[in-house]
Amino acid sequence: MNFTTGKLTATAGANDGFWSGKWVAAEGALSYVPDSNASLLFVALVPNAQTPPNPTASVANKQLLNLVYSRTMGNVQIEPYVLWAQSPAAAGLGYTSSESAFGAALLANVTVSSKWSTALRYETLHNSSMPGATSLNADLVGYGP
Repeated sequence: MNFTTGKLTATAGANDGFWSGKWVAAEGALSYVPDSNASLLFVALVPNAQTPPNPTASVANKQLLNLVYSRTMGNVQIEPYVLWAQSPAAAGLGYTSSESAFGAALLANVTVSSKWSTALRYETLHNSSMPGATSLNADLVGYGP
């Protein structure tokens, strides 16, 4: 479903949450475009807490919240964003505790000419799991607890 009024657009839907094969996730987005050079986007994905792992996601019950800002100023475009992920405890999946991760990034592009541009990307990602965590969902970012 989509709804647009003026500079605001809202989207809501259901999907199978990380390709789980079952329609168990709610998703939504809000976007605000104040002018042709800027936009603000908020996205949420909330799967069922019991969504099992699958070949595309070792932890498929994780809720994702993402906030993205985009701004163009002449030949420079910047796009900072933040991402938060949280996997609730689910005893049937071996998730003995709730785990979360937080990330932030800054993307920039400078157009030098019609044939040349250069880009920059800086990211940071933090998993809240403690070293030695044994819950099967302790590795939300793919590098271990």
